Amino acid sequence: MGVVHAEGRARRGADAEAAHERLRAVVPRAHADPLPAEDLGDVVGMDALEGERDERAALGGIGRPVQRDAVDRAQSLEEVATLAKHAKASPFTRVFNRAVQFLSQTKPALAASSERTARLSGSQVEALRLVLDAETNAERDSISRFVPSLATIGSVSPLIGLLGTVLGVISAFTGIATQGSGNISAVAPGIGEALIATAAALAVAIPAVFGYNIFANRVNRLDSELEGFGSELIALMVREGRI
Repeated sequence: MGVVHAEGRARRGADAEAAHERLRAVVPRAHADPLPAEDLGDVVGMDALEGERDERAALGGIGRPVQRDAVDRAQSLEEVATLAKHAKASPFTRVFNRAVQFLSQTKPALAASSERTARLSGSQVEALRLVLDAETNAERDSISRFVPSLATIGSVSPLIGLLGTVLGVISAFTGIATQGSGNISAVAPGIGEALIATAAALAVAIPAVFGYNIFANRVNRLDSELEGFGSELIALMVREGRI
């Protein structure tokens, strides 16, 4: 047994030394001296990892949805435009693109001077605010187009269940009149139909009401965020001296 263990340790040592030699060809010359086995994995690929980290830091929020905090941190409108160009499509990017379209089509009413650049007048800023509000309302209507359907289902389903209950009770009384007695076999079918109709209506109405409240709350929150996004855009233009 001792010989077998010794041979196993010798083979493992040879494999580790071979792996060490292969990795030394990849490790930079600054690490030419033999390194412990547990440190070799940390050195290989470190340059690539640092390069990826530097690239992410340079790009900032590119690739993520443009939101209000991105505009708040931005130093210029061009920086936000770069983020919006590489970001995922969202209501925020569409509102921003509409603002950029308005600025490209509007000539500043206040001419440039030696102390400042050309600026938008108060009426033009008000027009920009109206354009942003219109785009915000359009995005809200697009997102919430199915929410009224949930409200309709949640309010109509109990009435349909009540109708089924009434029809089931009528069927029960009809059974009593047909058989001439009020035993269980006469009223059970009608009562069963009434209970089934009530249960089915509640099974539809309860999830619809929950869904309506959840989605309506999200739509209201998004509407507030879009309004704040438009305000931050105007504030950024003020910081840039465009207004």
